[in-house]
Amino acid sequence: FLEKKSFIINNYLISLSGTIQGQIDKLIIMPLLGSALLGNYSLSLQMLTMMMMFSSIIYKYLLPYDASGQSNNKIRKITVIISIIIAILGVTVLPDVIDWLFPKFSDAKDTIQIMSIGVVPGTISILYSSKFLGMEKSRIVLITKLVSVISLSSGVLYFGPIYGTVGLGWIVVIVMTWEALFLFIIN
Repeated sequence: FLEKKSFIINNYLISLSGTIQGQIDKLIIMPLLGSALLGNYSLSLQMLTMMMMFSSIIYKYLLPYDASGQSNNKIRKITVIISIIIAILGVTVLPDVIDWLFPKFSDAKDTIQIMSIGVVPGTISILYSSKFLGMEKSRIVLITKLVSVISLSSGVLYFGPIYGTVGLGWIVVIVMTWEALFLFIIN
């Protein structure tokens, strides 16, 4: 236990930072920008979460392989290709689906299209996180998540009042892209 103590603590902190990242933006948006903007932003985030579902499943599948050191590059490549397809569908098809299913949330269409772009860097970030956690290098993932929480919070505070939901969508994509680039460079 003692030799794995820092790994266990880092994993707990990664989980905690993910929870904070998933909620802090909403806590900032509601009092600062109002419930209408929060509703459109939340719908956009839900669509992003739906589009990231495949990548999240692959993460849970790959983590044991990464921990045992088994090669899985083919699965990673296929996952990135599928995430590109999902992103393209999110940009092209999802706005029409939103018009049909949620006509009162038509203001969220642009933000959903923007956030769809984040599926590819989000997938890359997930794949590298699995790789680093499999190698028990959780500190790298933890640093990435902590910087992302700070960046997202700062971006929401700065760009939210100026650009509204579109600015918030771009902040989410920028944070996801930063995570992917940082993990790629560290790798």
